[in-house]
Amino acid sequence: MINGSVATRPDEPKPAPDESLIRLAVAGSAAAFDALIARHRAKVVRVAYVISRDEDEAEADDIAQAVFVWAYRTLESFGADRAFSRWLLTSARNASTDAMRRMRRAADIAPRASR
Repeated sequence: MINGSVATRPDEPKPAPDESLIRLAVAGSAAAFDALIARHRAKVVRVAYVISRDEDEAEADDIAQAVFVWAYRTLESFGADRAFSRWLLTSARNASTDAMRRMRRAADIAPRASR
């Protein structure tokens, strides 16, 4: 540590900003989109897990996968005037809420079907 800041190695490359990765992914770079997933996956899974209140991570992982598929398909429409992480986490919140609604509906229908 130097003067209260963390020292970095000069030969260590800085990670590309989201905006650069988005431009590359829109141009067709699978590696750039993979880097975006790696950077944001934990936060997306966490949002899905908290909202879905799932005992295991399977539902949260499924929701996160659906969010990244959606993001890949709609990345061209992403407005650069917004933060990518906010856009992605809002999508995770919405997808998680929708999944919870579907599960509640299925739980309500299941007892009626067994009568």
